[in-house]
Amino acid sequence: MSNHRNAVLAGLAAGCLVFACLAVAARLSIPDALILAVVVGGAVLAAVARWPQASSARELTPTTAAAQPPPAPFQTRPITGIRLPTALADYHFGFAASVLWRPSTAGVLGAENVADNEIIRRACEVTKQRNPSEVMLATSDLTVALGILRPDSSGQVEVRAESVHLQLPLEDQKRLDEIATLRKEEGLWEYQRRYQVSKRHYLRTDVLKDAGSAVVWWLAKHEDNLEQVAASIDVLTRIAHTANDDHLGNTDTAVFDTPARSATPAERFDAFLDSLDPAPTGDVRLTLTSQVARLVNGHDPKAADEMRRRCREADGGGADSYWGDPGEAEGTSPE
Repeated sequence: MSNHRNAVLAGLAAGCLVFACLAVAARLSIPDALILAVVVGGAVLAAVARWPQASSARELTPTTAAAQPPPAPFQTRPITGIRLPTALADYHFGFAASVLWRPSTAGVLGAENVADNEIIRRACEVTKQRNPSEVMLATSDLTVALGILRPDSSGQVEVRAESVHLQLPLEDQKRLDEIATLRKEEGLWEYQRRYQVSKRHYLRTDVLKDAGSAVVWWLAKHEDNLEQVAASIDVLTRIAHTANDDHLGNTDTAVFDTPARSATPAERFDAFLDSLDPAPTGDVRLTLTSQVARLVNGHDPKAADEMRRRCREADGGGADSYWGDPGEAEGTSPE
C-alpha cells in the first residue's frame, strides 16, 4: 500500500513538472501541454510501480551460501601439581585447573598439550606479579583471566580454564607470617628509638642546656609549689652541668656534692708559666713570680700573697729570704 501511494505521488509530481515546463518554456497551448504531462506522469507511475516488485523478487530469490561446518565440541582435561612463580624468589604457588579446549583447525597434533601450555603460560603472567601472601587475590585474578576463551599464540586451539585453584605450601606460609611479625616488631622498635632520640635531644638542647632552663622547666611543671621548686634548684643545677659534660672524665661522686670551683689568679698564673716553652724553673720562676706579685699587690693583696705562698711551697720553703718584706719592696713600711 505504501509503495502504491509513493508511485502515484511520483507520477503526479512528474506530470506537473512536465506540464509547467511545456506551458511556460516551450510555449505550447494548455491542452497540448496537459496531454504530454499526463503521458509522462503515467510512464513514471508505471516505472515506479514495477521497481519495488523487482526488488522484492530479487530479495526473495534464495542464494546458495557455502555450508559452514559446526565448531568442534570442547574437550576437558585437568592439570594439577603445577608450580607457578610469584613476585618473590623461591616462593611458588601450587596450581590446578580444568582446561577446556577445542582445535581451531582439523588435524592438529598434540592439541591437548598445546592447550595445557597455553593455560600455564597465561597463569604465569598473572602470578609472577603477585606477592605469595596474596593467595586469594591471585586466585580471583587468575579465574577471570583464564575464564576467557582465547586461541593460543600459534592459532591451533581455543582454550579456557575453570575450577582454578591456587595454594601456597604450609611451610612458606609460616615463613611469611614470621617475616610479617618481625617486620611489625622492627617498625615498632624503630618508632620507639626515634621517640627516645627525639626526647633526649629535647632534654639536652632545650630543658637542660643550662641551670636556668632546667629550673624554668621544673617551675612550669610545679608552678603551684614554689617551695618545692626552690628546694630542687641545686639538684637541677647539678643535673644540667652533668648533661652538658661539665665534669667530663670525673667519675668521683664528690663532683655531685660540691659545686665546680673557678681557678684563682695565682693558679691561672702558675698555669701560664707551665704553658711556656720551655717552662721556667728555679730562680727564673721565682723572679717572674716576685715581679708579678709586686705589681699585683697594690691591686689585689690576697692574690699576691697566694702567688708568693704557692711559689714557696713549690720551692720547699727555701725562698722566704728571697721574697723579703712586700712593704719594703714597694717602698712602704709595714703597719
